[in-house]
Amino acid sequence: MHKYLLNGEGWRLGHSPDAEIFVGLVGAENWAIELNYQEFQDFCRISRQLVETMATMQAELSEGETLTCSAQTADISLEASGFSDNFTIHLQVLNDRRAEGIWTSRAIAELLQAVEQILP
Repeated sequence: MHKYLLNGEGWRLGHSPDAEIFVGLVGAENWAIELNYQEFQDFCRISRQLVETMATMQAELSEGETLTCSAQTADISLEASGFSDNFTIHLQVLNDRRAEGIWTSRAIAELLQAVEQILP
């Protein structure tokens, strides 16, 4: 059970800082993945970086041009893909558990606001 569990249209984010192993939960409507401390830290940091990069790149793009930005640690990989103001984020857990999920563009803004609220 996560101490802090936030959700909205197309996203879920949980944080239980006192948990023994899995302190975080990320998910959407049809999937969820529990993350350990390092994975959750990486997810929070990298997701913010990707959104900032997508916004920064907007000035560099022609109308109708899409882009893909990715960031990876030893534990997770995130990839943002689409238009600078309308994109999806794909998550992969890279360690022994191997898991993945994707957030649609309609979920991104609220998900990132939730990350800021319960940032570890």
